[in-house]
Amino acid sequence: ILGYDLVNEPVTTKSIDQWKDLAQQLTDEIRKVDRNHLMIVERLNGIAGRWDNDADYNMFLINDENTLYTFHFYNPIEYTHQNASWTNFGDGGKYPDESILQWPSDMTWYSCDHSNPKLKPGDSDWKFYEGNKFKVTDPKMICGKSSFVSANNQGKAYFDDIVVKEFDEQGNFVRDIFKINITSKDGWYFWSKNESGRCDLSMEEGHNDAYSIVLSGTTDDASTNSNAYRFKVKQDYYYSVSGWMKGTNINAEANCLIRLDFETSPLHGKITGRNKEYLEEEVKKYLAFGQKNNVPLYCGEFGVISGCFTTGKGGLQWVSDMLDIFEKHQVHYTYHSYHEDAFGLYYGYNSPPSPNNANQELINVFRANLKGK
Repeated sequence: ILGYDLVNEPVTTKSIDQWKDLAQQLTDEIRKVDRNHLMIVERLNGIAGRWDNDADYNMFLINDENTLYTFHFYNPIEYTHQNASWTNFGDGGKYPDESILQWPSDMTWYSCDHSNPKLKPGDSDWKFYEGNKFKVTDPKMICGKSSFVSANNQGKAYFDDIVVKEFDEQGNFVRDIFKINITSKDGWYFWSKNESGRCDLSMEEGHNDAYSIVLSGTTDDASTNSNAYRFKVKQDYYYSVSGWMKGTNINAEANCLIRLDFETSPLHGKITGRNKEYLEEEVKKYLAFGQKNNVPLYCGEFGVISGCFTTGKGGLQWVSDMLDIFEKHQVHYTYHSYHEDAFGLYYGYNSPPSPNNANQELINVFRANLKGK
């Protein structure tokens, strides 16, 4: 036994202090009967469904002299977990891919533009709502994306056929950044301040087809957006988002609109392509905590889902690049996982696992990397 990993990928309901307090309580109790083995404390994964990071990447020190601090690494998550049955990511593309912009993992919501026209109360048929131009003058805004907002709405608000436009410093049209025809709910994340309401894919009410996103029963602020439609913003450029909306039983107090949201990177992360540089930049953010506090850090999990090892997806290259990065920065690690269908070196759940049901190419990568070490 190496030690005690207290809680796997902890998520709290209110604040990071909940996990800090529990980690310390668990450690204090264990130390009453065992002062020899390591404590292993993971970073906080999220708070109430939000995955933002603080300046220490949600890591913290506990009062114990024999503690190993750990993080898990699955960046970019939409690639490593693509088509997973427990997510709605859908196809996550390939690795490497310079055409895909990779955003810093500490990206967080920063501000929004509320000036766009709103869906009128009552019942209304499909109508195109032209968005206003918004000028980016704040250097903290590095990324934009469209959101569908349905606040204080007991009825149903439908959204479809969205257009995001970019304009230069003089307001002249530059390009259509996105034309979004809703055909799936994959990748759309629903947020509700009081956890009321729903986000669904309508398969009966679409603008030009049968599909649209519908938000309903949201008794407080609520919205949905997709990171697949993030775009890099330029200072002093203008941006707009327009699209079609339809309403059913929209109450007078409702606030339903298509909105531009903007995100920032509190740690001033770089926007790169999907490549090894991106992976290393993300790993270094975790390692900074260990360096600052002179404590050992360990990667308790990393890996890619089995679909990433199909032709052209680049899973072997992702693993090889991660092993190079860990070696360069002297990071110890555990690959996830030894045997299971989703991430295993060996597929299936039989014990012992069968060599006849192995990801042999991945095993060969580890053998080559670890030879002589």
